[in-house]
Amino acid sequence: MKKRKRSASQPWLRLHRVPCLVLVLGTLALYGISVTFGYAMDDKIYITGNTFTAQGFSGLPDIFTTELFTGYFGSERNRVSGGRYRPLTLATFAIESQLFGNSAALPHLQHASNVLLYALTILLIYWLFATQTSGSWWRSWPFLTAAVFALHPLHTEVVANIKSRDELLCLLLALSALALAVCGLRKSSHWWSIGSGCVLFLALLAKETPVSFVVAGPLLLYLCGRVKTRGEAIRVALPILLASIAYVALRLAILGIPESIEHQDIMNDPFLHASTGQRFATVAYTWLIYLKLLVLPYPLTHDYYPFHIPILNLGDLRALFSTALHASLIGTAIVLLRAGQKIIPGAIAFYALTFVLVSNLVFPIGAFMSERFVYIPSLGFAMIAALGLSRILAANSANNRKLGVALAILVAVLFAGLTFARTLNWRDDFTLAMADRHVSTNSARMQMIAGAALIAAAESAESADQKRVWLDDAYTCLERSVELYPAYGPAWFGLANAYYEDQRYPESIAAFKRCFAFTSTSENARNNLQVMADRAWEAKNTDLYLAAHKATTEHPNPLFASIGHRRVGMVYVQTMPDPAKARFHFEKALALTPDDTSLLGDASVMYYQQGLYQQACRVLERAYQLAPAETIRVRLKALYGQLHTPDPQQFPGAPPR
Repeated sequence: MKKRKRSASQPWLRLHRVPCLVLVLGTLALYGISVTFGYAMDDKIYITGNTFTAQGFSGLPDIFTTELFTGYFGSERNRVSGGRYRPLTLATFAIESQLFGNSAALPHLQHASNVLLYALTILLIYWLFATQTSGSWWRSWPFLTAAVFALHPLHTEVVANIKSRDELLCLLLALSALALAVCGLRKSSHWWSIGSGCVLFLALLAKETPVSFVVAGPLLLYLCGRVKTRGEAIRVALPILLASIAYVALRLAILGIPESIEHQDIMNDPFLHASTGQRFATVAYTWLIYLKLLVLPYPLTHDYYPFHIPILNLGDLRALFSTALHASLIGTAIVLLRAGQKIIPGAIAFYALTFVLVSNLVFPIGAFMSERFVYIPSLGFAMIAALGLSRILAANSANNRKLGVALAILVAVLFAGLTFARTLNWRDDFTLAMADRHVSTNSARMQMIAGAALIAAAESAESADQKRVWLDDAYTCLERSVELYPAYGPAWFGLANAYYEDQRYPESIAAFKRCFAFTSTSENARNNLQVMADRAWEAKNTDLYLAAHKATTEHPNPLFASIGHRRVGMVYVQTMPDPAKARFHFEKALALTPDDTSLLGDASVMYYQQGLYQQACRVLERAYQLAPAETIRVRLKALYGQLHTPDPQQFPGAPPR
């Protein structure tokens, strides 16, 4: 069998045009359908609800000088521990917004961009590995590595979710930096090394994880046969190291020294109530799940929040097995390295180096785990899987070769089928929620998201029967959510909305009141009660109007509670006259917000109508002290006339008669 070598007269792309074409067409076949999709999940944080990206080019200065979430959450900072500085991805969304505006085609173009970035990444992986190809390209290790990576179902979230462009960009740019470093080694030019550092810096602006390429980058090139000596490895690593230092310096200049945040909600810190031993055991268990998903990527979900992953004790067999398995992988790598093998030990080392930053071992990531976190580390798995397949396909025995072909086809069909099916789930929020609710059955967050999606569907249902089905399904999800996590405000908020849509108003009001106890839903619950009251008033449903505002009187915010008391008091003044109840609620409101001049004015009217002129005078004088307006002075003079002989000492600050 002849060895096919690259010739100077035969450009690399021409020599490898068939495998490249297969890889690109395969990628398009798997993910091309996503071009028809809309926005889903966190796209609103990065695109549809982000004020900076919506501004187009004019939003770029803010994007590059603020924390990642500022454009969505406003001035609120430190949503996650340490903050996030990832302006490059937001900048691409801003540029797209500038070029295409609010066009209905924008999400489709953004999905197309993600697919293109992924296809380029696959080609770059193949280029890095395909230094020489022996025999048929389809059974070569470089092609199989790129193919396994391209087909792997774990990558669907990265490709099919527009927001995950940060993952796509950071790997593509990191590999591009390595490609420039290879060119620098060939041509002995420092300009290529400078270019390598600049491109790696851009990768870091997309996401911080490529910092691991200081070591993982030279290692990968060594496995590819692109780096052969220690000196070459240093030449590759140095610009990456300098780029990493420059990024850290810029990050510190923009965000300052990272602050330690003590979250009070397990949705932001799933280990909030876990001991150190439980934390390590649970983290080790998530490592085992990652390995399982790399080998058998089913079922998949975007949600691994509490309590989809259980908190384990240190002696739990799952944690012990995971720890032993990872220790054995390290031991295997050492043994094989000493035996002169480099690919398997190097692939294990690449996986470990790129995985450790997202493993919860060194830095808290704010969640138990996420499938997109192993996007870069999965390249290590692809290398090992491809090596096994290539050796079987190259076996001397014809039977073994046939077995290898059958195995390769089986893996390709299985992975492609799972990838395509999972990609379809990312069509929109509703489709994703309906799929993942059946996987993350113990995730309070996932069940809440599904319930909210079902309520939104019920609101626009075309028939009463369909609305009934979706509302009943919403109750199932939301009740499961509060069962899993009774202190979960968003789940109670969803239940309150479901009850309201179902015209179960007493239950809706009770659920909204439960939301008052949670910072995340307290204000929204009050706002929805106000909407309920307004609609009840328009429908002349005084009882519901009164019940909604009475619920607001229990709000922990004094201003909201005061408004509730005031509006209840007005009902007892105008619609359902009851002097005692009117006084009770107005005086409660005055105790909560004594400096509200509008409230003081209404209270004076209430007192006046009840013949309580002294009290009317007192609150009106307080209003005049706060805002000395002519209209208040005129009303006070009229009240003094009613009292005949007002005592100036009794009403300090009153206007002269």
